Amino acid sequence: TRGGVGGVAVRGSYLYWGDGDYFVITNLSNERQPVEVSRIRLWPHFIGGIVLRGDLAYVGCWGGTVTFFVYDISNPLSPVQVGQFVDVVETNALFLMGNYAFIAGGGGGLVTANISDPTQPTVVTRTDVPLWPGTNNAWESAVTGNGRWLFLGAGENYPKTPTQDNYTRGGIFSLEVFNHDVDDTGPSSWSRCSLGEAAWDTQYDGDLLPTAASPAWKVLNGSESWASASGGVLRINDTGTATNDRIRWWRNWDATNVRGATVLVRARCDSVQQSGTINNLTLEDGRYVEDFAILPDRIRANRSNLNYLLDGTQWHTYRITTQGTQFKVYMDESANPAITGPLSSGTQRARVIFGADSGASRQDLSFDFITCASEGPQTPPPAVLGSTVNVSLDVRETAGKGSLSGLNPDTATFHWSNDGGATWSRGGGSLWDCRYEADAMPEASATVPRWEVFEGLTSLAQAAGGILQIDDNSTVSGSKIKWMRSWGAVPSIGTTMLARVRCTAIGGDTTFLGNLFVEDGLHVEQFKIMTDRIVAANAGLTYMLDGTAWHVYRITTRDNEFKVYVDEAPAPVLTGALASPSSINRVMFGSGASAGTQVIEFDYVYYGTMGDQAPGTLPPSSPVQVTCSAGMGAERGTVTAYGMPLAPRSDLLNRFRFSLRDLAGNTGFSPVYIIRVHGRIPDYDNDNDVDQEDFGAFQACLAGQGTPPLPGCQPMDLDDDQDVDQDDLEILVPCLSAPGAPS
Repeated sequence: TRGGVGGVAVRGSYLYWGDGDYFVITNLSNERQPVEVSRIRLWPHFIGGIVLRGDLAYVGCWGGTVTFFVYDISNPLSPVQVGQFVDVVETNALFLMGNYAFIAGGGGGLVTANISDPTQPTVVTRTDVPLWPGTNNAWESAVTGNGRWLFLGAGENYPKTPTQDNYTRGGIFSLEVFNHDVDDTGPSSWSRCSLGEAAWDTQYDGDLLPTAASPAWKVLNGSESWASASGGVLRINDTGTATNDRIRWWRNWDATNVRGATVLVRARCDSVQQSGTINNLTLEDGRYVEDFAILPDRIRANRSNLNYLLDGTQWHTYRITTQGTQFKVYMDESANPAITGPLSSGTQRARVIFGADSGASRQDLSFDFITCASEGPQTPPPAVLGSTVNVSLDVRETAGKGSLSGLNPDTATFHWSNDGGATWSRGGGSLWDCRYEADAMPEASATVPRWEVFEGLTSLAQAAGGILQIDDNSTVSGSKIKWMRSWGAVPSIGTTMLARVRCTAIGGDTTFLGNLFVEDGLHVEQFKIMTDRIVAANAGLTYMLDGTAWHVYRITTRDNEFKVYVDEAPAPVLTGALASPSSINRVMFGSGASAGTQVIEFDYVYYGTMGDQAPGTLPPSSPVQVTCSAGMGAERGTVTAYGMPLAPRSDLLNRFRFSLRDLAGNTGFSPVYIIRVHGRIPDYDNDNDVDQEDFGAFQACLAGQGTPPLPGCQPMDLDDDQDVDQDDLEILVPCLSAPGAPS
């Protein structure tokens, strides 16, 4: 290094660090041979903490006027400054959570900056830590966070006395900086598929143009006018021969050369009129690059000059793995690679590129899906045999914006398709995302996700005997209490809130009274439960009843409409328009009107965001049972589905994925996994049984691993790996039965 090493951050093939007054990016795809790829001098600023978020790096500084710089690092070889934050503090440490950067100010306090617009961060507040008795200053030097909480490390100075030199004591301060969870993504980091499939990082399914997909791809060159997406297939019909008559897309990925990577592509090429080199798929692992051409009669590795002949006008699945100095191409999930070749062409980028790349050529090319994994070379998983299968995945709640809200195991849901993804069934998943049973105060309940105090005085309420009672007998400002939770509602899907409530007294000005609130990110409605009625305040609708008696109120929303059902009657008593706008996504309950008084009791409050569930509605019955090993609020767990039904003899029809919500109501979906079911039943004599005669025919063909099947023995290759060996025998044996007995 040229100077002292400042902040350090690593992701995929790249290390981001401070070398004195330089912001440096180093390629470590081969960790034993790191290579510097960019260096930017920030003099007179010296580099402190570095934090990565998406394609941005937040670079903390000291020694100058800028507290931190914001760089676009989507191209690590050429980072671009997009913003900066100027403040009086210097920093060796910063932490991002939600839309905020928290800066350990090195004697200047804890500074909070709003980074919702990273090009123009703005100061929000400055917080000074308490001084220990006898100290005269604090030096804030470290900061991190978790959920709503921030943890600030500081050293505090005891000044020199006639008998003692200066010395320092340290403290860590925990600060509650949010009153709600600021995570905006569901559980992620799905891994360890029980069927042996890769932990996919990115999946593109061909249902939208790549730039409109999630996550989005970027256009590398050419125009998307040559492409269209329909029926789950991306078609590139390049009929032009001008220089830029082509289209290719790209995405960075976290692949490294030493660890290796995997890409799975299903594609076909109906026609080509070639002039020069065509590249359809390019893989860069930070150290080496290989270009592949999918053509009507072959797949070609262009840089290593290797071909595999096939009928490319038919759909094929191409699994390509890279590691070290070697790549492999597996065709249609065969166990043995069709091409094994050297990686020798160098690159400093780590990305995946696909499309039609040749202005002078014409090509009609279609992609069904592209799936990428950066956790090593993953060979094709074995096919399964049978009519059902159990599947499981590990999952973590890894915090979308630096916040951990924890898993909600009751919401574990399994989705499966037996027709290649055209239709999907679901199993598991509680109707309710949250159940509050009034066993404790909402903010203190240990048995359900806790609610946050939104406003008012908790001293007005008490929970006893399974009842939460709010006795607001004051009209002093602030004499109310409401609790809230973010809930991840989607207007087009709908929400349901169920509460058993009674109101035994009311008085004063109830204009702003509210007991149940629903906000779905687009609309808000506020409901008042009074002694003689329930009122939808924003819509101005009223239903008269005896509110002093216990009633069950079911409130549903979907799109622009709400409905209120009382005591689970099949018809709603109120139906109205959601006309009041709101950008907030939350659910609330309590007693809210400082000018009014109210005695109201809650027996329970449930909510769910999986649809507008009318009384008597149950989740669809399912043959699949789903479990989640995590406890409520845990960071990680394993989800398992038991007895997924399978379509027989298929490489592509059987697909599944899991979904799971966190305690903030955010839903995370796993990648989609394909289950290959053995394509042959070993009834070689076609007499509707698998018996000793079939076993004898198999024995005559048994030749061993790696030996191509003898003439007439191809049907005995049960695992489609171009040999008849012990693996095929293990498939055959469970199917054996007596003559005449169907298998």
